[in-house]
Amino acid sequence: TLQEDSRNIAHNLMPIDFDKTTLMQAIERLCLQLTSEKVDIVFLTSISKTEINPQKCLIFYRLVQELINNALKYSMCKTIFIKLDQITNYLHISVEDDGIGIEKSIQENGLISIKERIRSLNGSIVILSNQLDGTNFQIKIKNE
Repeated sequence: TLQEDSRNIAHNLMPIDFDKTTLMQAIERLCLQLTSEKVDIVFLTSISKTEINPQKCLIFYRLVQELINNALKYSMCKTIFIKLDQITNYLHISVEDDGIGIEKSIQENGLISIKERIRSLNGSIVILSNQLDGTNFQIKIKNE
């Protein structure tokens, strides 16, 4: 309903207090909120605790949120996998879906806000996608 949509939009705009919530808890909550009968969102992490500055957490969270929303909107997927790991000083996140894939032109010219967010975190992104075989965004960000 319109009322539920308005409430969801307002909730999504509220900032998360990363002094009280970990990045992992926030992403897990997001996945649970967005999972539906049509699409299952699975979150996996090997991280129990990590020190990430709250501003960086918010940017990172918004990045994951945008990737999930894009998959829900465009990919026609049934499952989205979010995997977050820390290897030495780097956070690795993978957002993968089993949808229809992304055309090369969109990979190169689209996704501007996602690429800008990653750049703002001094990170890198690799996009693996084949038509009808889903998409995998692999993001690596130095945790300093």
